[in-house]
Amino acid sequence: MFCPSWLTARDMEKSGTKSKSKRRIISLELKKEIISWYENGARLMDLSKQYDMPRTTIATIIKNKDMIKEADVAKGVSILTKSRPQSVEEMEKLLLIWINEKQVAGDSISESLICEKVLRLHADIIARSPGASDGAE
Repeated sequence: MFCPSWLTARDMEKSGTKSKSKRRIISLELKKEIISWYENGARLMDLSKQYDMPRTTIATIIKNKDMIKEADVAKGVSILTKSRPQSVEEMEKLLLIWINEKQVAGDSISESLICEKVLRLHADIIARSPGASDGAE
């Protein structure tokens, strides 16, 4: 391979096939934990090292802390979207409670059983939501 005299081996390594680090999705639960540490006096650099994240990522989380703290979403949700209907949020929370109750009781839960429960929960939520038509006019 041709190598110009002004290009060192280290320069070639830098321009080589170094792959970018994969984008990591951070759950809202973890973001709230980071905000809590920050509000209790932790520094950005300390949080950056503790969570193995760039300082700028931690700073962005802190910058958006009001919006993150307001978010009341189902456990495990990592992305806030404005288009997510409130009925879906409520249905997910109720479903999670139902699944936990079934697990505590030792009942087995199949995918089809979960799907049926989701449909019933969603129908109940839609039926009792304000402005839902009861069919009588």
